[in-house]
Amino acid sequence: MVRPWAIAGPVLVLLLAAPLIRPLFSPTGTTDPESMTLEAVRSVLRHHSLMLDPTRVRNAEAVYHNGTAFFATDAPVFSITLSGVGWVIERAGVSVEKNPVLFEYLLILFAITLPTALASGLIYRMARSFELPRWWRMLIAMASVLATGWFSYCVILMPHALAAALVTIAATSVWYVASAKKPMLAVGWLAGGGFCAALAAAIEPNAAWMLVLLPMVVLVLKQPARVRLIGLLLVIAGAAAPVVLHISVTTPITGDLLPPSLHASHLAPQMPVVAPYIGDDIEPIDASLWVAIGRGLNRLIVFTVGTHGIFSHFPVLVIAMTGLLMVLHRHWTGVLKWIAGGVLVAIVLQLIVRMTIRVDLTHLSFAAPSMVAMLPLLMLFSGAWLRRPHGGLVWTIAGIGLGVSVLITLIGATGPAPQDGFTGYTAAEAVERLFTKTDPAVGLTDLSLRSNRSFSTK
Repeated sequence: MVRPWAIAGPVLVLLLAAPLIRPLFSPTGTTDPESMTLEAVRSVLRHHSLMLDPTRVRNAEAVYHNGTAFFATDAPVFSITLSGVGWVIERAGVSVEKNPVLFEYLLILFAITLPTALASGLIYRMARSFELPRWWRMLIAMASVLATGWFSYCVILMPHALAAALVTIAATSVWYVASAKKPMLAVGWLAGGGFCAALAAAIEPNAAWMLVLLPMVVLVLKQPARVRLIGLLLVIAGAAAPVVLHISVTTPITGDLLPPSLHASHLAPQMPVVAPYIGDDIEPIDASLWVAIGRGLNRLIVFTVGTHGIFSHFPVLVIAMTGLLMVLHRHWTGVLKWIAGGVLVAIVLQLIVRMTIRVDLTHLSFAAPSMVAMLPLLMLFSGAWLRRPHGGLVWTIAGIGLGVSVLITLIGATGPAPQDGFTGYTAAEAVERLFTKTDPAVGLTDLSLRSNRSFSTK
């Protein structure tokens, strides 16, 4: 039986995203990370290896050199996952060498955009917990994609949107088991949930929180002990393949379990200190505790209400956060409380990490890409707020907040990861780039022209 309200969200996401997918919207706007990921896919398809051909990545910045070979900076599992989709595309007759633009377009469409659209349908399903009318649930599902920045990253070859979709699938699996009338028949979904949670963590480290949370939620389900035990074993079994794959392909490249992008020598340059020394007899300013605290608070502002802030870009998240706190405070089902708590802890930990890491903020992409894996599920809990009665003024403000969030997300989709990053409020710069018709980067074929750039070394 087709449910129009359930499929409305996924269909609209696909319709909006199709013309904005970067190879179509900006064929020459590919950035170094995307180019190197595509090159890694080509290498896997042709040579069954993640090593990049040095002659094809000359003068690119987004490469990792482990002393013997060059690799893309994105997680190796991400390139392997894309290679599976790329293999199917090539079997359909589209070659990465003969038609690279169409190949990349289809790769993004089927590996990133389509999972995002389908995952929005799962948000609609989970919103049943709040006993809202179907059109409200559809609105929540749409807002989870179009008002959180998720949509901005589903049109480019980066792992954030796919990781968010996998996290959503993992959360849905445990929610489905918790609400099933016959849990023994539904518990098998947890194997898929474990697989998706582990794959999300493997392609995007910021999504690892769901892999930690999922077994905990399974253990506290209000189901018979044998259901919980079987569920836990299925989660572990499902997660085993992505975990083993991550270990087997990442360790030989970096020497540890961290992907290339998390190695210190490959992070963006550190923010310059105002002045290392004032004089010969004065301690370095950087050593001051108060300066360190002030710097941390400044970054907290940047990532909450500042130039990369989640609330400055997506003000509707204030409502979502209010709903999350309502779920934690009121008598809701245990699985909702655990997912809400996991989302809140993940966001807080991410902010703490951002407060302590000193990186050049101009190298960051649109809004807060590190939180894309958390914000869609945060939007789910706006359902608790929608259940409460509100006055006309409150509804008007909420509508304006939603409209602004959607507009900013759509603007971000026009160029979420320019080659040189953003120097200020990302939405404003995205609008400026859009109307001045300036390409944020050059394509893979033009990498050889950047003679002033050199390889990153370990």
